[in-house]
Parts: sequence; C-alpha cells; structure tokens
Amino acid sequence: TQDRAVTAGFVLDSTVRYQSWAAVSMPGETDGKLVGPLGDYDGDGISNLVEYAFVGDARSGTSTHVLKGSVVEEGGNAYLEGEFHALSNDSELAYTVKVSDALLDWANVEIEFNGSTWISRNPNVVSVKSNEHEGESVWRILVRDEVVGTRRFMELLISD
Repeated sequence: TQDRAVTAGFVLDSTVRYQSWAAVSMPGETDGKLVGPLGDYDGDGISNLVEYAFVGDARSGTSTHVLKGSVVEEGGNAYLEGEFHALSNDSELAYTVKVSDALLDWANVEIEFNGSTWISRNPNVVSVKSNEHEGESVWRILVRDEVVGTRRFMELLISD
C-alpha cells in the first residue's frame, strides 16, 4: 500500500523520490514512524512528506516552504493567491490547486511542469501568475484563483 498523509488541507502520497530524499535528509534513522511520510522528524507539526513536496527541511523545526495565501486587489477586484515551492524532477508528484466559495464543491486544477515552466490546466479558474526557478529542480510558484467572489477558499492537493 502507499503511504498517505492528510495535513492542514494537504493530501499527499509517498513517492519513490520521497524515499530517497528521506534517506538523505534523515541519515541513519531507521524508525519508520519517525522518518516515514506521516512522521514529523523535526517535530514542527509538518509531516515529512509535506516537507518533501514543498522543499522543506525535515531537520529544521522552522520550515518556511508551505502554502502561503494572500488576497490581492487588481482592477477593483479581490483575488485569492497562493504561493508554494514545488519540485520539477519528481514526475510522480502532481500538484492540484482546489478552489471553492463554500467548501462544498471544489474546482480542481492541475498545475504541471511542461519541461521548462509551470502551467495551469485551466487558467480561467486558476492561473499561474509566476514561477521562478530557484535552482536545481526547485521552483517557487504563485497561483491565482481567477473566480471573483466575496469569499473564496484554496487548498493544494499533492498526489502521485
């Protein structure tokens, strides 16, 4: 079976690259509960798999690479934006932005790496406003919920 984690609105599945990352990030540790995808090696409340998917540091209790949300004003409208770090070298990871106005019905939009940049599968609902290559396979991605509403919600689903 695959390992599955649900953390702060994020759903994640373990990947082969995660296993390699865990071996390097937590060397010599053999306790599966501590180094597994559901574990929290550094005790910061963020699961190891979330740390991996958002390019965090499993050894530091001060990870800053998680989804950051903000509301921006443009053209008299307010838009919900989310910023996160992603890996372009793990084809098993899929990043899906979910948006809703009532937490009942969600629009799911995949954000994918096309070999040179990150794109939205449905830019009329969620657009990629910017994606900055930060070295090796690490990217900082800014997405925008393009639906204008009085109340909007955003989640990020990561799966394989």
